[in-house]
Amino acid sequence: MEAAQFFLLKADSVLEYSCFDEEMRWLGRVADTMFSDNVTSTALFNNPALSFSPQDSFQPTITSPTGPNPPGGMSNQTLDDMLGLLVLDVMNAYISNNFGHTLGGGVIPDSTGFCDDMNYVWRAMKCSNFQTNYFVTFAELEASDPRQQPAACNEPNRATKWQNIGRAAFPDPATPYANGSMDALVTYNTMIMTDPGNCTHAPIPTGVIIDEDGTSGPQAAHEDKVCPTPGCYYDHTANDCKP
Repeated sequence: MEAAQFFLLKADSVLEYSCFDEEMRWLGRVADTMFSDNVTSTALFNNPALSFSPQDSFQPTITSPTGPNPPGGMSNQTLDDMLGLLVLDVMNAYISNNFGHTLGGGVIPDSTGFCDDMNYVWRAMKCSNFQTNYFVTFAELEASDPRQQPAACNEPNRATKWQNIGRAAFPDPATPYANGSMDALVTYNTMIMTDPGNCTHAPIPTGVIIDEDGTSGPQAAHEDKVCPTPGCYYDHTANDCKP
């Protein structure tokens, strides 16, 4: 499951793909020539408006060439500030809190071009090559969590859980075997790595019955055994190994 989740990359922000922040900055630059906040050297409105009739309390009142009343007036930065407060700041907070990682779910460096994020990610994904480290063994999974992008899972007690799973799947060998394990490995190196002719080690039963003549008597059937020491043979009459 963890190996599969390694490939589940987080989707990127649609706002980031559409370069919405760049469009907002562009609007802030050109809006000055579109709206009245660009006017800083002359009155925004005639006071009173010569063509306004009748003249009444709804007519705008001009306090200075920088803007109308109530207070503060307007400057050529006013609309930019309003766009930033109402839209750009909120959008940046949303992207930062939900998509605070590089593109491609955190596996692709951010693009450096203007408004080409979607094409940049598409090409990077399309042209990426298979990596051998995509295959992970149980030992590697026990050592580290592959789910790192765009943020690590940080599952509590994960290492302990993996150790318990490993022991359950591959129990230690025992004699006799227990809980699905194999028999413990038994070697006879100490028996065979001795001086030739030193036949002090006891013979080992093979499980075979030898009947030399098929009758009872002096040549009665006997259990076969093997001597582990090189140069020794099994003497069934003495039930011992001899050189």
